[in-house]
Amino acid sequence: MRYLLGIPGRPTEFLALTLAVLEPADDPDADLGDALTELFDAVVSTLRWS
Repeated sequence: MRYLLGIPGRPTEFLALTLAVLEPADDPDADLGDALTELFDAVVSTLRWS
């Protein structure tokens, strides 16, 4: 999961946010990756420049 956000007032600069989740391949019922992705999306959606 990656986000690239433009920095206000600086047209050539960006903030890069990346989430990498490793899950065991032998556990198809592991929902940790989905939960962490949703959490990451929620946190990024609250970011504001001040």
